[in-house]
Amino acid sequence: MLRLAARTPFGPRRSLLCLSLILLAVAFCSALHSIATPFWFDEVCTVIMCRLPSASQLWKALSNAADGNPPAFFLVARWTRHLVSDDHLAYRLPSILGLLATLVLIYGSLSRRVQPLSALVGAAFLLCTPLATYAYEARPYALAVACISAALFAWQTVDDSLLSSLGLAGALAAAISLHYYAILVWPVFCASRSLSVASSPPLPH
Repeated sequence: MLRLAARTPFGPRRSLLCLSLILLAVAFCSALHSIATPFWFDEVCTVIMCRLPSASQLWKALSNAADGNPPAFFLVARWTRHLVSDDHLAYRLPSILGLLATLVLIYGSLSRRVQPLSALVGAAFLLCTPLATYAYEARPYALAVACISAALFAWQTVDDSLLSSLGLAGALAAAISLHYYAILVWPVFCASRSLSVASSPPLPH
């Protein structure tokens, strides 16, 4: 019986089931942590910005350096505030969703190149990094990483599909709209594109 179990391949179906269980556990633990943990200073700034009466006043406050981030995250958090009654969970919900999306996208990117079990381990390894702690912070970091992960997912098929090219550009633009430092990943994608073109075989004459 043990030998039969050992020889049974860990296929895509099992890996997706395990990934789903991991996502449920992460969402549950992050939600509990969000509800139980008070806001710290940067998150208080987020709450103040999101509670401004209008988007124009939000933009004016950002123009006066009330916060160093672009407006996109504050607009998202303003929207989720109307979906959840608990303020701590409402303002942190975008980050929770960002971490869950990152896990799914990294798994999808890896599964194109390695075995399902390896892709699952690679995605789950993110939970051992500081990224996991940003899942319950009312700041744009986790959501920006999710956008960069989406760009990586789209980049793998950018030569085969116009939709992937649009997805890549849209994901990178969304990342910058969440955090200005996301501009630093653009040279990485440009360099990888140049290397991909340089290493491709020459066209036959």
